[in-house]
Amino acid sequence: MKRKHLIRDIQQLDQRLTTHQIRYHQHRQASLLALKRTPILYLVGAGFLTGAVVGRLGWHSSYAMGRMGAHLYPLLQRASGI
Repeated sequence: MKRKHLIRDIQQLDQRLTTHQIRYHQHRQASLLALKRTPILYLVGAGFLTGAVVGRLGWHSSYAMGRMGAHLYPLLQRASGI
């Protein structure tokens, strides 16, 4: 009985992993498509602006701002319905 229970648990975990992998690949494809649709001048401008902010504020403050943005991103994503 214990072996059957372990096999069932492993199968459930495998199914969850497969589901997560499928969602990850879908999200990755959507992200790449969005990046390809972004005009190159926006990307260059964003890189320039980021470099200027890091140069002005320093690494520590820039890292703290980036962490805060990374924590806010899921909230903003849910709010906007993306």
